[in-house]
Amino acid sequence: MQEILTALTTAAGTGGICFLIFKVWFEKACAKQLETHKSQLSRDNELEIAIFKHKLELAAAERTVRYSKIFEHTAEVIATTYAKLLTLKDAADEYTQPLQPSDPKREELAKTYGEKAADFMRYFLPNKIYIPRETSEIIRVLSNTLHRAALQFSMAIAD
Repeated sequence: MQEILTALTTAAGTGGICFLIFKVWFEKACAKQLETHKSQLSRDNELEIAIFKHKLELAAAERTVRYSKIFEHTAEVIATTYAKLLTLKDAADEYTQPLQPSDPKREELAKTYGEKAADFMRYFLPNKIYIPRETSEIIRVLSNTLHRAALQFSMAIAD
C-alpha cells in the first residue's frame, strides 16, 4: 500500500510539475502569439493611416487645383467685365457728344452704344457670380447710370 501511495504521490507530483511546465509553455506561447498579433495590428494601422493621409493629400491637391481654376476664371471674368464696361463707357461718351441733331453719325453712334450695352449685359449678368457682391453692385449701378445718361440724352435731342 505504501508503494501505491508513493506511486500516486509521485504521479501527482509529476502531473503537477507537468501541469506547471505546460502552463508556463502555454502562457509563453500565448504571449508570443499576442505579441505577433499586436505587431501585425500596429503595421496594419500604420499602413491604413498612411493610405488615409495619402488620400487626404490627394483631396487637398484636387481642391487646390479646383480653387486655382476658379480663381483663374474669376480673374478672367473681372478683366473681361472691366474691358466691356470701358467699351460701354466709351460708346456712351461718344454717343452723348454734342453733334448736330441731323448729323448722320448720330444714328450710328446710338446703334453702337446699344450694341455695346447689350453685349455688356449679356456677359455681365451670367458672370457676376464670380465678382464680389459689393463690386458687382457698383458695376450694376455704373452701367445703369450710363444707360440712364444715354437715355436722357436721347430724349433731349429728340425734343
